Amino acid sequence: MSWYTRMLNQKATYWTTEPDGYGGYTYVNQGTIQCRWEDKSELFRDAEGNEVMSNAEVFVNQTLEVEGYLYKGESVASSPPNDARQIRQFHEIPSIDARISEYKAWL
Repeated sequence: MSWYTRMLNQKATYWTTEPDGYGGYTYVNQGTIQCRWEDKSELFRDAEGNEVMSNAEVFVNQTLEVEGYLYKGESVASSPPNDARQIRQFHEIPSIDARISEYKAWL
């Protein structure tokens, strides 16, 4: 177990979105993932290049989709609860030797 995975001692529930065939979207609960959730404000650039302020940054051990949703804790709901937050930016940062990667989502 790497130092990175040891710091992921919290749980979050992850949803992705899929087109519903009628011009809208439906949610898919991808299950519970390990994370490190930090409620803090940080300035970052979104996918369009705009500077925006995050409400939280979350470190995870897998790739997540921008526009997906994260909920702090475990949930079996088919759609994100009202206090779930949308992923507004995501980065994968490999280590120098490329053996492990750090994954970070801004909400």
